[in-house]
Amino acid sequence: MIKDDGVGFKINEINKGLGLDNMKHRVELLGGQIGFNSIVGQGTTVKITLPQKT
Repeated sequence: MIKDDGVGFKINEINKGLGLDNMKHRVELLGGQIGFNSIVGQGTTVKITLPQKT
């Protein structure tokens, strides 16, 4: 999990750029999940969950 206290952004109003899509694609290739939570003026949290290899 990565969290900052920056400017944040409105998730439903962002333009689909290469950055977030690239992160999502790479996590999915590894069999994981990614989630974004952002509040304008309060920052952003990115949580990535990957399966454990045995």
